[in-house]
Amino acid sequence: MGMNETIFKMLEKHIKLYTNAYAGDNMNGKVETDTKSSRRKPPQETYPISTRVPISMLRAIDSVIESGKYLRISDYLRDLVRKDLEERGIEIK
Repeated sequence: MGMNETIFKMLEKHIKLYTNAYAGDNMNGKVETDTKSSRRKPPQETYPISTRVPISMLRAIDSVIESGKYLRISDYLRDLVRKDLEERGIEIK
């Protein structure tokens, strides 16, 4: 499989995960009602951030997502940023 095909397959998987998570489907055909997202605070004003990562890093991130702790890459990245800010003593308001 070529590099472009690999990237396409990974993106396709993430789109499917995001779509199913957004719809409340946990990929097993069951709709979860008591998920982390259902206990979230009201939405805050947000701003999109974009970056590029090496394919090897994307594969490593994929393995974290597949472990089940996070539904999406964005959830994982938000958690990393929050933890880093807390470690630096920066309060998030």
